[in-house]
Amino acid sequence: MRLSYWLLAFFFFSSFSWAGDTVYVGGERHTLVTGDFGNPTPDSNGLTRYLTSLNVVGDQGRELIFDIDVRVSGDGVFNPDFGFYYYKVSLLAGCNGTYIGIDDSEGYLMEETGVMKVFINKRATFVQPCERLTLLAVSWMENSELELNVAITEAF
Repeated sequence: MRLSYWLLAFFFFSSFSWAGDTVYVGGERHTLVTGDFGNPTPDSNGLTRYLTSLNVVGDQGRELIFDIDVRVSGDGVFNPDFGFYYYKVSLLAGCNGTYIGIDDSEGYLMEETGVMKVFINKRATFVQPCERLTLLAVSWMENSELELNVAITEAF
């Protein structure tokens, strides 16, 4: 739980200035892969952070529907105490520094290589138009490859 709070603080208070691309409200589903995240940042605990910021065009102040999913494939971290491989993936999304949603998935499998999926499907209205979508995916898998899909539409 303590790590989740740390990730939230890191997400909202980190400053970065690159933009991977532009997402249009009501536009096509947008796909990012591992290479679109610049330099993923692995650390000594076996987790890798994938952070990106996308421009958002077309928010007219109406309620928006965020449909974001991440698929991560890679090798689990072997746990010798149980004889299983551990997998965990988290996804956090925000717009203009305002929290949209979070999803986590974790499990133990007997297979060395596996796939984990997380989703955020949320409705939100912002005081200021959503102009910058920030996405943070965290993988506790080795040799991970990531595919992220995002679509933003207006509610009817």
